[in-house]
Amino acid sequence: MNKSLVIAALMMMSCSKGPEGESNPDWGQQPPYNPVSGQATFNVAGTEAYVNVMGNTQSVMPNFPALSVKKGYLRGYVADVKGKPLKGAYIGVRATIGLDTRAEAVTNDKGYYEMKLPLGAITYFASGYEMDYGQGKAVVGLFPSDDNSTGFGSESGQVKNFVMQSYGLANKSEVSRQPYNPTNYYGGSINIDYSIDWENYI
Repeated sequence: MNKSLVIAALMMMSCSKGPEGESNPDWGQQPPYNPVSGQATFNVAGTEAYVNVMGNTQSVMPNFPALSVKKGYLRGYVADVKGKPLKGAYIGVRATIGLDTRAEAVTNDKGYYEMKLPLGAITYFASGYEMDYGQGKAVVGLFPSDDNSTGFGSESGQVKNFVMQSYGLANKSEVSRQPYNPTNYYGGSINIDYSIDWENYI
């Protein structure tokens, strides 16, 4: 066999070793992106403390490259709502057993992350992405694409993909308990505070 063909074959094999070595993971055809636009008019009664303009509207989830579960590991991809992989996104988890109970990972330039899990029941404690905003930086939370952030056993492992959303419910159970809390939603919020007895306000 020609030496150049052997070298080319070896290079192709090294490019298909799995997520860590993939040069071009298959993100497939992405669903159409339909941004929310327009105006909203609403009235807030004197007895109301909040209003949710968006309701339960949620953005469409992108398609992610296929991954199999790897025992003892958490891995997946992070992307925006258009299916663009995000480099530098942070995922953090905690476990219930042992001294070293935390694990964390940052996505590579393909949006992929992988971490070896400590022993115990795993819970997610952080997921975020830092982006340029105006003259500075802003950190935004990430949404699990399957709308499920419940814990799991570290030995079984898990595949979990995350999405950076510009609007929507961050946590449905928290919204039902605290619908007035703006941190339970993705997007912006406006706070209006007033006093009818301004002269005596301290």
